Amino acid sequence: MKVIISNNAKKHMKVHETDFVVNWKELLKKCEIEGKFDSLNKSFEIVKIEFEYNIGYCKCIQTKPEDEIVFAKRTGREIYSRLVKNRRAELVKSIVFILNKNRNNDEEYFLITAFPASQSFKEPEDLNIKSKNELKECLQFWKGHALIYDENIIDIDSIKDYCPYKNLYIAVA
Repeated sequence: MKVIISNNAKKHMKVHETDFVVNWKELLKKCEIEGKFDSLNKSFEIVKIEFEYNIGYCKCIQTKPEDEIVFAKRTGREIYSRLVKNRRAELVKSIVFILNKNRNNDEEYFLITAFPASQSFKEPEDLNIKSKNELKECLQFWKGHALIYDENIIDIDSIKDYCPYKNLYIAVA
């Protein structure tokens, strides 16, 4: 299976480049060569691949009750992210690839993004959430996790000290 790195993916990956201690393009190529994508068949795939060595820093971490949490819109996005202040990214051995199948060729996927992480859940306001159950899973995950606060990747004017999507919790109750 071939993975195509579109211009949009290249732009998106600029944000994640410093998260990696191993070049992400080399990791992608290694996974292709080893057949890690050969069994894919859905139109949208989230693929987690574990390595025997550290590949980068995960900026989505489990939060603690004493953590300072804020919400803000990341640059280029219209939804709010849960962010934790005064914490550091964690070194991990796994990468998550988000892929879309090429509609014109079943043997190709387009890379949407990739990042060092142990798991991946859509953010609660993501319009690509397809069901109430998926929304519940996302809300549960993000209730206990947050992205590392970084003023370089957020719209400072959007910062809130309360959950702007709290009505979603009511909707699934």
